[in-house]
Amino acid sequence: MINPQDRFWVEDPATKTYCNVWDWDQLRMIKVKGTAKLFPPDGNIEPLILAPLADYLSPEVRAITVDDDGLLTEVSMDPGEDDTMFIAYPRLSLCGSLAGCRTIQYSKL
Repeated sequence: MINPQDRFWVEDPATKTYCNVWDWDQLRMIKVKGTAKLFPPDGNIEPLILAPLADYLSPEVRAITVDDDGLLTEVSMDPGEDDTMFIAYPRLSLCGSLAGCRTIQYSKL
C-alpha cells in the first residue's frame, strides 16, 4: 500500500504549462503559455484568452505567454513552438449549397 503522504501529488500553481488552441481563421495552432493557476484542468479558458488578441497577432506568431491575470507578457515567433500538425481544409462536399442565399453586388457595399 502506498504511504498517504506519497500517494497524491498536487500541481504547484506556479508550474509553467501551455495549451494549443486551433484558430479556424488562420488554420493553425497558437500555443498559449502560462501557469497552472491560470489554466484549470476542467476549464476551457485558453480560447477566451486568445480571442481578443488573435486579430492583432502577426501570422508569424507561434506562441504567446500570459500572466496569471491572462494579460499578454510575451510573443514568440520561433518555428519550434509551432505544434500545427496539418492544415485542415474541410471537404467541399461537406459544405452546403449557397444557391438560396441572398446576394449583394460588390458595388453596392
